[in-house]
Amino acid sequence: MSTSSALRILEPMTMRGLTARNRLWLPPMCMYTVEAQDGVVTDWHVVHYASRAVGGFGTVIVEATAVTPEGRLSPNDLGLWSDEQVAGQRRLVEAIHAGGALAGIQIGHGGRKSGTPPWRPKVEGARTGTLEGWELLAPSAIPFPQHAVPSELDEAGIGRIVEAFAAAARRAVEAGYDVVEIHGAHGYLIHEFRSALSNQRTDSYGGSVENRQRFPLQVVRAVREAIGSQTVLDIRLSASDWAEGGVTGEETAAFSRELVEAGVDVLHISSGGNVPAAVPVGPGYQLPLAQQVKQAVAGSDVPVVGVGLIEEAAQAEQALISGQADAIAVGRAAPTCRCAGRPTWGSAPGTRPPGPSSTGAAPGAERVLGLPSTSTISWEVLSRMRRIHLLEVEPWAAAIRRFPARRGTAGTCTPRSARAAIFWTSWPTSGLRWPSAHWPRDRCASGSCNGAFKESRRRY
Repeated sequence: MSTSSALRILEPMTMRGLTARNRLWLPPMCMYTVEAQDGVVTDWHVVHYASRAVGGFGTVIVEATAVTPEGRLSPNDLGLWSDEQVAGQRRLVEAIHAGGALAGIQIGHGGRKSGTPPWRPKVEGARTGTLEGWELLAPSAIPFPQHAVPSELDEAGIGRIVEAFAAAARRAVEAGYDVVEIHGAHGYLIHEFRSALSNQRTDSYGGSVENRQRFPLQVVRAVREAIGSQTVLDIRLSASDWAEGGVTGEETAAFSRELVEAGVDVLHISSGGNVPAAVPVGPGYQLPLAQQVKQAVAGSDVPVVGVGLIEEAAQAEQALISGQADAIAVGRAAPTCRCAGRPTWGSAPGTRPPGPSSTGAAPGAERVLGLPSTSTISWEVLSRMRRIHLLEVEPWAAAIRRFPARRGTAGTCTPRSARAAIFWTSWPTSGLRWPSAHWPRDRCASGSCNGAFKESRRRY
């Protein structure tokens, strides 16, 4: 399939006067790589997000970034609770902009799910349980399963967190971000207030739907005021708890209209995470929720971003054409592989996408996307999205993707089995901490990738 401006996924997207080059978003995905535990951006973050921007995403949203130290999902999360963290964020923004993408950041508070061991190999209890001594704050003293009992926030504490969101948002603007996304999903603090399954308060912040939505609306209004009129305000919502008595799609659709009135420019629709539930996971399983929200805010010109197991380009295009969403966030299917300046893709054995051998991009990709000649995104690339099989390795395992067995040529990555391929642009050549047992047996005929592979393993 040839690249064409008629393709919806490649159409520009305008939000509050800012235009992204296409409708493909990199959603926030926690990396847990702040080894100093000070919330400050590292070289690794710059390389990771810059590579995604160069790869062709129109909008790149940086991982969940805490508005308070105790609100971190793990000790290794990024933060914006201090002015000392702004300089690193500014550097990150500059790298994303250099890659041609709009830069966004997700700010949030983990609530009763804060302070967990990061999702890493050899870390006991990763993403389960609460680290000893961690202060948990929540709407009610109801623990998430296997986690510590949180302290119920009083109204003064609620006010402090609202201000913390506003202060973090101001720092994000100071750093140069185009988009500020409020994390209101996946069982974290804002979501906890919205759901009757985690909010059993009897004051003005609990009980009725209106009361349970009070805190989220206060956060939205405070952030809107903090960022001014030039910055895009986005919110990510869990539209359903997938559990009886919890948040529903209908409730979220109605709430979305209030959010738009409060100043939200983009609605990013996910689901689940607040309580254990039987989630009907399947390709595009969250898109009907996004469509429900989109119908609720029709006429407002507020775009809705869909996400969740959207792994085929045709699937993404269909969601846009059918009106389920206005943009598509792609996480696990996001990585690119570039070796010696030449990308390779998980296509049929022995095949390569058409286009100039110097770029591997389909003809016209640079014209449509406005990308440099070395860009790694095109419809041909998108059309080869395949299911990602995450291994039990670092969260950077988003950089691992199944490839079919194939023969390679000099300067191209050559997986020798169907196991996986490394996407080298995701990582610097130092500071990697992958357990050797999980490294795929990739080789490059030219030796360039193999050299980086050996160097990275030595440094582990």
